[in-house]
Amino acid sequence: VNLSAGKVERTVTISVFPHDAIGITASDSHDQISPEIDANNQTDQLSNLFRLATQCATRKEYYQLYEDGWKDAERWLKEEEPGARKVER
Repeated sequence: VNLSAGKVERTVTISVFPHDAIGITASDSHDQISPEIDANNQTDQLSNLFRLATQCATRKEYYQLYEDGWKDAERWLKEEEPGARKVER
């Protein structure tokens, strides 16, 4: 980010919902941190995330959501390591 020029060079979006599942397009796919879609059970995955976002849950559920988010961020960081992907500019 180059704040002195008043321009943002990169936008990274973070979502508890899979970007592809809900159509978040504010950033390129390599600039998105979110869970991967559970191909075996996408409906249950999204239902559970919406439930956690709109209803009370247990401490254990919130802790698991936090841990899952941490794993999503770690996966994204690994992809950001030099040589992990080709950067197109």
